[in-house]
Amino acid sequence: YSHIWEEHSNYFTMQTLRRFYHDAGLRVAHMETATFSGEIIIAFGVKDIESDEKKSVTFDDLQHQRVRTYKTKYPSFRKAFKNYLENHRTSGGRVAAYGAGCRSGALVNFMGLAPWVECFFDDQVEKQGKFMPGARLPIFPGSELAASDIDLCLLAVNAENEEKVISKHSDFLERGGKFISVHPPSKLLPQFWTEYFK
Repeated sequence: YSHIWEEHSNYFTMQTLRRFYHDAGLRVAHMETATFSGEIIIAFGVKDIESDEKKSVTFDDLQHQRVRTYKTKYPSFRKAFKNYLENHRTSGGRVAAYGAGCRSGALVNFMGLAPWVECFFDDQVEKQGKFMPGARLPIFPGSELAASDIDLCLLAVNAENEEKVISKHSDFLERGGKFISVHPPSKLLPQFWTEYFK
């Protein structure tokens, strides 16, 4: 859901990419995943010359079920996310997000999280002093995180950059602050997230 803003016309799973290759007359020679702005698939195909006859490949029922399950889980996942933030706020906590990018903006708006998130922090000077589209939450310099009263920071940067951001904010952690991720495939996703999307 958070990729609706993208200009890409297709997103593949390993299974749907295999189907695409098959329909194009290719055999998958190699396929793997890597972490880059989420998770990417790296695949190589070769022309399938073993037989002119196309093998019968069906779009697996499990894949259809996976899509339907994702669709049905979305509303309850959205509620679980709000409950997570509400519980934090009820216990006296304050929440912000780090990384004022388009995916985090989509997340806050689609999930309806603006009432629980006070602001965004970002290191990009051009974003500082502005507001997140839709949610209208202010964007402050990342250097101001430690001095704020925020104690839970939603880490909305690419998984490969999370450690860099965390290491820059040891002062935030030392005063009791906590980072959780909001972008898979991070290892810092909160427990409720991993329960929904195992």
